[in-house]
Amino acid sequence: MNPTTDIEKSPARPVRMPRLEESVGSEAFRSIDRMREALAAQSTGGLSPASLALAFFDWSIHLASASGKRLELVDKASRKAIRLLSYHHRAKQLVGMQVRRAIWSRSAQP
Repeated sequence: MNPTTDIEKSPARPVRMPRLEESVGSEAFRSIDRMREALAAQSTGGLSPASLALAFFDWSIHLASASGKRLELVDKASRKAIRLLSYHHRAKQLVGMQVRRAIWSRSAQP
């Protein structure tokens, strides 16, 4: 009897592997995934992060091709920056006046 010819003649049977039990940690891994998905849903308002990214890229492509809109936004940003700096300057002056008054009132008292 030739062992190679016996193997060739026998029908191919699938080899059964012993079934491994799932590890206890696999449920913990799934719960981590569920927590991550729940946090992502809360932060995105239930929208898909992929769809938000696509919307952002679409918006940025349209903005990149709209020169007039970019110039309008630069003008608006510069006006707001000037206004913020003027508020800061006035607040700094007011604080300086209040400090000088407090120092003056302390030195004037006997």
